[in-house]
Amino acid sequence: MRQISRGLRPGILDDLGLAKALESLADDFAQRTGIDVDLDTSPVGDRVCSEAKTTLFRIAQEAFTNIERHAEATKAKLQLETSWRKVRMMVADNGKGFDLVAVRKGGGSDAGIGMQNIKERIDHFQGQLNINSTKSGTRIEVALPFQ
Repeated sequence: MRQISRGLRPGILDDLGLAKALESLADDFAQRTGIDVDLDTSPVGDRVCSEAKTTLFRIAQEAFTNIERHAEATKAKLQLETSWRKVRMMVADNGKGFDLVAVRKGGGSDAGIGMQNIKERIDHFQGQLNINSTKSGTRIEVALPFQ
């Protein structure tokens, strides 16, 4: 049971907070893959509910997984910032990009399932998702309103 609850909400979020947890995730990713990660994170404090923090952390995990598996990237970037109404996160890479239309249509592929999971998580919060993918990289931007 404890393992299931850790899978739902990573303990690192409670221990370190979202910004530091994302930094740890990015550091682990960089060490494991050799892909340089440029970090720009700001603490989000209590204005972001714990469920939204978990959602942002899981989206970053999914984005890094996709970069590792598919992008053939040498660099990645993660930004986290807040405004007076929302929290924003951006994950980008300099990889080969992908055909967004094909991924959305091919719901059975790993990438399609991952993108669908990201969209569902954002829709739950009535947030915004913007994905831009070209031959020179992919950029995923997420904005969630404060709850």
